[in-house]
Amino acid sequence: MDSASPSLANLDAVVFDYGGVLCHTPPDAELREFAALAGLPEDRFRQLYGEMRGPYDRGVISTAQYWEALGRAAGLGYDADRIRALGAMDLRIWSRLDERMIALAARLRQAGLRTGILSNMHSDLREIFRREAAWLRHFDVQLFSCDFGLIKPEPAIYQRLLEALGVPAHRVFFIDDLPANIEAARQAGIGGMVYRSFEELSARLVC
Repeated sequence: MDSASPSLANLDAVVFDYGGVLCHTPPDAELREFAALAGLPEDRFRQLYGEMRGPYDRGVISTAQYWEALGRAAGLGYDADRIRALGAMDLRIWSRLDERMIALAARLRQAGLRTGILSNMHSDLREIFRREAAWLRHFDVQLFSCDFGLIKPEPAIYQRLLEALGVPAHRVFFIDDLPANIEAARQAGIGGMVYRSFEELSARLVC
């Protein structure tokens, strides 16, 4: 199977990342607003926001601890009100679901494929989804990094995915917006493509 152009006849499961795939990527203007709230230049904020995310997404530190650590790395101290505001904005910018992607997943599932989510995600957002997100019903397998202390692109997280799906690796197709995560999936024998647009993906996953 050409991993960039899958045939649905050769697949048993399609798995989606969440951030930047099932939900819209935050626009630059919103990230500038976020950086201003953090009291940092945009470039420095983006750097620290990504670099320090690992323990948070693994579920080993709390929201307050994440923002306290980011502040210390930037030479800043955030009070409790600022931490609450930063945490609330973090939730808000990653909560804009792409309804087209959810509909695509639903169609794939109706066509007989297993569907899944494999996402690096902290527990606050995960809890909101499990409490409020009716759209999760369209995904047979829902793996969030904070539940088991592993993050993409670590090899073990893809083995967890295969165990949960219960299908051979070569019959799974994974969609993620980060090339490193797709390369790691391919190393595990899973096909995949880097997500760039809904139009490109839907043209390749016709159902």
